[in-house]
Amino acid sequence: MKIDSRLQSIALAMIGILSVVLYFWLFNHSKAMQLLRIQATKAEILAKAEQAYQQSPLAQYNWRHSLRVTVNDDLFRYVQKSPQGDSAKNVLPIGQWEITWGGKFAGAVKVSNDLKKKKDSGSFTVRYNFNGDLIGLDLSLPEDDDSTAISEAAALREAKNFLVALAIDTAAIQLKRKASAQEGGKVKQTFSFTQPARLSSDWDENFFVEILGAQITEYNADVELHKGILQPSKFEEVSGIVATVLTPVSWVVVCVFLLVVFVRRLRHDEIEFKRAKWIGIFTFAAMAIIIGIQSWPEWEALVFGGGIGGLFTGTAMALAYAATESLQRDVWKEKLALLDLLFRGYARVKEMGHAILRSFFIAGVTLLLLGGAIWLATHFDLASLEIDNDDLWIFKNSAHIIAAICAIVMSSGFIGLMFLSFWPAYLRSKSLRLSVLIILSGLFFELSGLHLKFLKPSYLALAFFLPIAMLWGWFVYRYDSLTIWLAVVSVFYFLDFSFITLLPEGFSSAAGLTTGVWVSLFFAAGVYFVFSKNSAAEFENYVPAYVSRIAERERFLKELEIARSIQMRFLPATPPSFPKLDITCLCKPAMEVGGDYYDFIRHDDSRLGVVIGDVSGKGVSAAFFMTLAKGIIKALSRINPSPKSLLSDMNSVFYENTPKEVFISLIYGFFDVNENTFIFARAGHNPLIVRKSVSGAPELLNPRGLAIGLEKGPVFSATIEEKALPIQAGDVFLFYTDGISEAMNKNGDEFGEDRLSALASQYANESAQTILDKITYDVTHFANGAKQHDDFTMVVVKVKG
Repeated sequence: MKIDSRLQSIALAMIGILSVVLYFWLFNHSKAMQLLRIQATKAEILAKAEQAYQQSPLAQYNWRHSLRVTVNDDLFRYVQKSPQGDSAKNVLPIGQWEITWGGKFAGAVKVSNDLKKKKDSGSFTVRYNFNGDLIGLDLSLPEDDDSTAISEAAALREAKNFLVALAIDTAAIQLKRKASAQEGGKVKQTFSFTQPARLSSDWDENFFVEILGAQITEYNADVELHKGILQPSKFEEVSGIVATVLTPVSWVVVCVFLLVVFVRRLRHDEIEFKRAKWIGIFTFAAMAIIIGIQSWPEWEALVFGGGIGGLFTGTAMALAYAATESLQRDVWKEKLALLDLLFRGYARVKEMGHAILRSFFIAGVTLLLLGGAIWLATHFDLASLEIDNDDLWIFKNSAHIIAAICAIVMSSGFIGLMFLSFWPAYLRSKSLRLSVLIILSGLFFELSGLHLKFLKPSYLALAFFLPIAMLWGWFVYRYDSLTIWLAVVSVFYFLDFSFITLLPEGFSSAAGLTTGVWVSLFFAAGVYFVFSKNSAAEFENYVPAYVSRIAERERFLKELEIARSIQMRFLPATPPSFPKLDITCLCKPAMEVGGDYYDFIRHDDSRLGVVIGDVSGKGVSAAFFMTLAKGIIKALSRINPSPKSLLSDMNSVFYENTPKEVFISLIYGFFDVNENTFIFARAGHNPLIVRKSVSGAPELLNPRGLAIGLEKGPVFSATIEEKALPIQAGDVFLFYTDGISEAMNKNGDEFGEDRLSALASQYANESAQTILDKITYDVTHFANGAKQHDDFTMVVVKVKG
């Protein structure tokens, strides 16, 4: 019997939630967490710290405190491996609470008998171990004119009395070192004590007391492990380095591929920033909040650190999202369906409910496997647990918890985007086999950094995390991007939230209750959505603006292709063979098709007409008007052989049948090999270049004439001039359009008609085809890779003997 998909998703979510609960049980009952258990509550620690502050010289200042919880990695790793176990944890300061008050104030400081106003600052820090014992104190006082001092013997007694008040047996400790120095007009005396190690000879217990004037300003109790106690094996060192290096390498590899995809798609206008900018703004705000809370109240760090850091990460996230979305939309667009609906404001669809509920399942299974790995590794002493102090945000105040959650969302967002969205989409674009796609997706997720959490040595962490990473490779293939993103954020959050079990109040704390409420609401939302009557299939697929632009560009390119086809179809396929004339021609269309035109018209066995022109405008319209011009010239040349008369009649016909903004520049003339003459007229076209064999010098022939279509007729007919030239063997005629004379290099310099004239003279002794080839080479070499913006058209006629 087929199970209803809604009930299936609810069941999966419940399995996921149960898996999260089991994860917390496994994590909480791992050997390492048992050794790290906190005995004093947060409220008790804060009460002790407040009492100490009120007894300090800075009690008069109403400063706010900051709270920090840290774990000593070396001591924590030692306790996990030590046979003393529980006994050692009660002696060693594995973890500590650090509470600090600090601020600035205006005070009067007497300098050289002058009372000067000066801003000064102070701070008061106390540190307690997880049993609630004071293990550190740091008092920074403002400068004053109090020069009270006590003798060394009195200071030593004061230091020992302070230790006695902390229940330290001063009879058992030895004075290791003492020193005295001047600081700010006062005498600073320091005393270092040591005590034979309790329980084990693996460590030394040290106590440090500093007295400035008559005030105890620093105290520190620490444990120093003997050298070599935690010395890792060579294999562990090498594997740790390799595992640590692989993570940034994998990031670099994925980032390089993403950057290449981004640049290529940006060049092809296949990137949309409409949504990416909001993702970037959110990331900018998250980073600004993180840095702002951490650096408060230092406004310089807040403005510059938060601003620059937020701008950098926000821009990086926006670019990564834009490239990923564009690539996914091409190769895996179904992954974006729910994100499309969210961005368009449609959340109440049943597919949204399935995504939420399935994310519970993915996160729960992942955490359960991680919890099992941690329990097994620590229970059988295969590996030790290592804690990043930044992961202990659950113990901080509300502001720092907000900053930590922003960091979780941002870091998991980057991993989800880069390794679970972009990278699989990129692999899919290469048409890889499904098994290869899943393996490579999982392998890179393995190296993304999640394996670095908790377990050491690194090679065991990689081994334990590998099956989980491969499972995520399958999840990425199976589920949409929103489901995957929700799951990865949940995993990161609950991994850090795990440390709430260290607190005596545990899940009954404010953070625990708040998290429980949010999970319940989120689950309820998933159930509510999954029973919705609306479906994502009822909504039209989202079409990015660049898709329309691409379609428009393809239509335009098709139009250009049509224009090229029209242009080339109406040009002579080969130059004509004619007595006494060596003829060749070339038309090389630019990317944007123009209306360049040339043709040959055979009047009889002794007369050959040559025409070259350039229609204003580009594209299909220019090609169309070129075709019209060709038809008019062909028709008129049969009844009117005079170039001047033909062009005048053509102007009248063209002006009456075309828009007023369209015109044609043209040269028309004919060679008469019996009379040895060339008669031509110019209608606003480039000069005709003639190199006479007798003189050997090139000439630019530029008879008067308006372009065709600019004027109705009278002015055109009165202006145009016809010119006749005698011809003889060796004469060279160059007919060309401005695509040659105005060809530019990358510096913006034009080739020019002077250079073209010089080439006509330089290559005059060659055949017409050789002249054309060499001129083409020289123009191309001059352009030096610059884009060709206009058609390259030339006709070369050389008179033979």
